[in-house]
Amino acid sequence: MNYYYKTKNLEKYHEATKRFQKLTEEQHQKAELQAKEEMHTMYQLEENKRSIKNLNQSVEITESELQKTKYFLAITILTILIILAILAILYYRQKSRKLQQEYEKVILEQKLLRTQMEPHFIFNTLSTLQSLIRFQEPKKAIDYLNRFSRLLRSNLELSRQEMISLEDEVETIDNYLSLQQARFKDYFTYQIQVPHELEVDALFIPPMLIQPFVENSILHGFDGEREWNIEIKITELVATKQLQIEIIDNGVGIHTTPKKKHKSLSGDIAKERLEILSKKYKIPTDYQIFSEQGKGTTVCLKLPIIDGFQQN
Repeated sequence: MNYYYKTKNLEKYHEATKRFQKLTEEQHQKAELQAKEEMHTMYQLEENKRSIKNLNQSVEITESELQKTKYFLAITILTILIILAILAILYYRQKSRKLQQEYEKVILEQKLLRTQMEPHFIFNTLSTLQSLIRFQEPKKAIDYLNRFSRLLRSNLELSRQEMISLEDEVETIDNYLSLQQARFKDYFTYQIQVPHELEVDALFIPPMLIQPFVENSILHGFDGEREWNIEIKITELVATKQLQIEIIDNGVGIHTTPKKKHKSLSGDIAKERLEILSKKYKIPTDYQIFSEQGKGTTVCLKLPIIDGFQQN
């Protein structure tokens, strides 16, 4: 522009001026655009900073809420566990109390039935003694009374116990049968079979449990027209953890004589005691009668095998 102005070349001067103006405008536009872009970039950076700050704050708040939620969840779980533990303890105590009450009830029932059994047995024995005195047989009455006193002493000692050894029960049954032999003038024979390998001193059963069934065989099983025989077999059923006791007679069988109209109180009591025994030791008991008219009766008892450890 300066050159064309000094050389007086106005046409070129005007062209150069236009070009200068155009370049200047373009430069201003570029500078303005650059400034706008820089401002926009700065604005975006500020926005990003604010967004990052807000995001960090949100993260902190979220972490704080999450931490509170964790604490709350932990406290809730701990509270639930404590409640469940308390409920479990209460349930266990209630169950233990109930089991204890059931056990005490079983013991009381056993004692009640036993007290019913003892006077029943004594009544029958005294009736026999009375008949001997009535028929003026003093020697036999004294001998019978001596046998009875020994048996009664043994029963009184054993009946105070909840359980007695099988050995004591067998001995008591042997004494009872010998007493009844004297009563019936040795009209019947008896055998008690116990396996040698069976530890009768280490196995326990309720006292006077076998005697009622033996008594029924003697009082209701014979008609006086044949030679009586009573056989007692004791075996161990290892598979079912039971003790099998069979009372076998060769009497008239069931429901064949008018005497059978008499209801056996001792048998009913013994059956109740078997049911209680099954409830207590959680092992089933079994009571079966096999009878054939004119050929005799077999009573089969299956009792839980109770050793000395369980009995204590």
